[in-house]
Amino acid sequence: MSSMLEQAIVDASALKEAALKNAEEAIIEKYSHEIKDAVDSLLTEQEEEDPLAGGLEDLEPEAAPPMGDEGPVDDVPEAPLAATDGEDLCPCPDDEEVVTISFDELKPALDAEVAAGEASGPAAQEPREDALPLGLEEELVLSDDFIDSLLEDLTVDIEPQKSGWLETPTSQIETANDEALAANNTPHEEYLEEEEVVEEDEDDKDSKKLEESLQKLANENKTLLTNNNEFKNMNKEVVKENKDLRQLILTLKETLENTNVSNAKLLYTNKVFSSDSLNERQKHQLAEAISKTSSVEEAKVIYETLQSTVGASNNREPKSLSEAVSRNPSTSLPRRDERPRSDSSMQRMKRLAGLI
Repeated sequence: MSSMLEQAIVDASALKEAALKNAEEAIIEKYSHEIKDAVDSLLTEQEEEDPLAGGLEDLEPEAAPPMGDEGPVDDVPEAPLAATDGEDLCPCPDDEEVVTISFDELKPALDAEVAAGEASGPAAQEPREDALPLGLEEELVLSDDFIDSLLEDLTVDIEPQKSGWLETPTSQIETANDEALAANNTPHEEYLEEEEVVEEDEDDKDSKKLEESLQKLANENKTLLTNNNEFKNMNKEVVKENKDLRQLILTLKETLENTNVSNAKLLYTNKVFSSDSLNERQKHQLAEAISKTSSVEEAKVIYETLQSTVGASNNREPKSLSEAVSRNPSTSLPRRDERPRSDSSMQRMKRLAGLI
């Protein structure tokens, strides 16, 4: 809405400037020759009134008007112009004259001038293009206070005034009625109402968008809550499974350790019983000591320790018959072996039977 108002203001300003410039050019073109003739005639009359005047006075661009009792008196407007034949060159109103402007009559004239300017070629459009501001293409940001003040300036504040005539002309009555109607039908209130309607519509649109956004967020939140509950249940199940698996792993670990210990006991027990350097008593002692261990390392240490101890003691004793024969004689007396006595008769019978 503000952009349309700005465009209307810019177009009105450009149209006004173009119309004023076209009117000025038309007036200058129309009365330029008459004004030139009038100025030439004035200069000729001044030379005839003072034929002896010369020298530097002729070079003066403008002579000072004669002073009267109440101030300077301008005799130039009072001199008749031969070229105008009594016609008033300046259509300006007097100070006390009431000026009546009929916009209905002025509009066709402005339209005709604009049409004539368009028909004359692209040069007629130059004033309007030059009149446009350079920053028109840029987006303008106008506050509500500025728009209200601008509308207040645009509000028609004209009231019909009496002209002082005994019988007012019909044209003046119509003009006064139009002015009164324009004063009563100011667009300020209507514009404010339109602005309020537009603002309400924008507020409704914003509220609808906000409601849609809130509904969308609520649905997303609901979906996230559902997913969160599912993830929580899945997490509980996973935690329970992990707990069961951990317990199972601990049980398997304990079972594996017991199995390793049992395997170590059996291994070292087999090594003890398969050893040729140990007697039966030593083997049973080592097997009993190994069976009391509670870990693989402990069984290994006991086996290595007892084996080294028994091995050291066995190195001092003969391991074979040749070693026993070749060993140094001991100082102790040999033990006598009691042999059973042989019966000669029994031996003779066996010999006879061929058994011996």
